[in-house]
Amino acid sequence: MRLEDGNAIEGDALIAADGIHSVVRKKSLSTINPRYSGYTCWRAVVKPPKEFVIPGEFTETWGSKGRFGMAPLTNNQIYWFACINAPFQSKDMSAFTTNELSHAFQDYHFPVPELIKWTGDEKLIWNDIIDLKPTNRFALDKILLIGDAAHATTPNIGQGAGQAIEDAIILSKILKYKKCREEAFLEFENLRMPKTKKVINLSWRIGKVAQLDNPFQIKIRNAIMRRLPAKIQENQLESVFHTDF
Repeated sequence: MRLEDGNAIEGDALIAADGIHSVVRKKSLSTINPRYSGYTCWRAVVKPPKEFVIPGEFTETWGSKGRFGMAPLTNNQIYWFACINAPFQSKDMSAFTTNELSHAFQDYHFPVPELIKWTGDEKLIWNDIIDLKPTNRFALDKILLIGDAAHATTPNIGQGAGQAIEDAIILSKILKYKKCREEAFLEFENLRMPKTKKVINLSWRIGKVAQLDNPFQIKIRNAIMRRLPAKIQENQLESVFHTDF
């Protein structure tokens, strides 16, 4: 393999953990590309006035204009995100300041618009939300894709980094008793593909439901959510969070 600085390295195998825009995946599986979720997102970490924060409480608000989430951090900081349905790589969205963003969420409950407006523009991080549609290949002879290079997911159930960590643990266990790299990589693929596919599909569905902007569909969604037993939701998430190592 030749590196950017011109140096070349050799090895028995290659484990590619180079993210959703993986160069290795593009070379090996050129037809697999990131897909756009249909919504774009702004994020920030700030230290707002204390009245803006409920200690220890994470909240996510779904509305017709978009979705807004808040999570408290250490040192009285708060992480927040705002998602709006938009065309892919929209120039209008990329130009949004906190003023435009707070206006978009002006009808939401306290402290959503206030928190956005309080945030400095320099704190904003903006990205379209993308993932990888589940694939049937992680192992490619002596090449193995792991983490976001193999199974990038939307952030709706917070499992992107978690699944990458699971990959590392399971792969390390397999490599301890499988000396043939090709066999080890295939076993990893067989073990990890069903779980990561479930995570990707569940997160994708949750994102679509959360980002509904049709009033009639929102009314139906909200009615179902109110009547859905908490145990059903817990069982669905338990199947994602549990892994047999």
